[in-house]
Amino acid sequence: MQSLTLNALFHNAGASLLVASFFAFSTSSNAATSKIDANAFQQPFTSLSAEEKFNHSIGRSLFEKFWVASPSSTTASDGLGPLYNARSCHSCHLNNAKGHAPANLQSAITTPSFFVRLKRWPRPTGFDPKTAVTGDTRYGTQLQTLSTTELPPEAELIVEYEYSTLNFSDNTPIELRKPNYSLNKLGYGEFNKDTSLSGRVSPALTGVGLIDALDEETILANEDIHDEDGDGISGRANRVWDKINQTWAVGKFGWKATVATLSEQNQSAFNGDLGLSTPLVTSPYGDCTQAQTACLNLANGNSEHLDNLEVSNQIMLLVNKFSALSAPSKIRNLSDKKFMQGKLVFDQLNCAGCHTPKMTTSSETEYKVLASKTFYPFSDFLLHEMGPDLADTGNEFNANGQEWRTPPLWGNALNKITSGRESYLHDGRARNLVEAIAWHGGEAKQSQLGFLQLNKTQRNDLIYFLESL
Repeated sequence: MQSLTLNALFHNAGASLLVASFFAFSTSSNAATSKIDANAFQQPFTSLSAEEKFNHSIGRSLFEKFWVASPSSTTASDGLGPLYNARSCHSCHLNNAKGHAPANLQSAITTPSFFVRLKRWPRPTGFDPKTAVTGDTRYGTQLQTLSTTELPPEAELIVEYEYSTLNFSDNTPIELRKPNYSLNKLGYGEFNKDTSLSGRVSPALTGVGLIDALDEETILANEDIHDEDGDGISGRANRVWDKINQTWAVGKFGWKATVATLSEQNQSAFNGDLGLSTPLVTSPYGDCTQAQTACLNLANGNSEHLDNLEVSNQIMLLVNKFSALSAPSKIRNLSDKKFMQGKLVFDQLNCAGCHTPKMTTSSETEYKVLASKTFYPFSDFLLHEMGPDLADTGNEFNANGQEWRTPPLWGNALNKITSGRESYLHDGRARNLVEAIAWHGGEAKQSQLGFLQLNKTQRNDLIYFLESL
């Protein structure tokens, strides 16, 4: 690859125009926040009314509050579990940042931002096509490593990593780690023999309101299912069952784009992660199955003053507002030579083939501040085949084991600032951006090979660019 220079960038008119539009986005008070500290992902859009900012603040307090088991002295915060992974939304999404994986030989009980998806594959005959996955008949669709005092947790999960080394062309090594999962102290008998485990870390919640405000046509415009342009990249949307609108829709949220709306994503997390009933997912026992009779016979926190739920319609509305109306961070270092040179490396490696820089929201949105907004998530929100090294087992709606939704790149460097931790990829195996790129395969294999050919200056420029988004 030829040497990259500032002059070369300015000869690239497309790149110059994009950098100019980056600047417009990063300086817009309506589109992003400039606050760079632990609260960077939790700031409201500055153009909100005083009432909207107040509701955003109340929603944040509900997002951060700890729930307790039933029965308790308060009916405002009880209903936790009985089986669960975390006691608050904030535990999984610390300051709205992404989660991380347990350390080597560490129990998952220490890391509430990490959980294991349970999938039976092949799916049994007669499965419900409106369900993303067919879970284990005893343990459900998500492994719960915590429980209230009346019953045992589902299992103790230990993560052990297999280490390997990959080298750049100048022989600089990259240490990679691949997770393996072992289960001890099974609380409810054996798993189905066809149940598979897929590790997941909680995604960052930066800018999720803007993502929710995208219309389907904007996402579908980037589909290239049969790779008709011949660039080796063939993204496609995941068609999922939208539980709120009771229709098939394009998935936007989740590591495999299995959820169509932000509200469904939030409500599913309340139910699956905390074991709380919501207006959409009404079981007060979370992911407890019919085989877990002790769980189903325990007290719950459904209360008349909370719409006979544990998370009422009003609580859900406020949490949704907090999520949707938290502004993404501004792009930084735009005038820096390293940023511009890193942008050119990004383009030369065709990273934008999946990590589409720019999107524009619909003109008709739930919240006025989100309408017709151009923003820079660096994602096409489509499924891409990422090769066998990152694969899990079994489909989630249309997404097969090797397909993953393109994760947005914005806010990369701020995750460490906001939460004190850094991890990448669906299972948190990558501890930094270099490792994350090195794991790319499948449709991204040519980009990964090009990355390994970069000299030290070029790869440092690329990482600088990515950490500035």
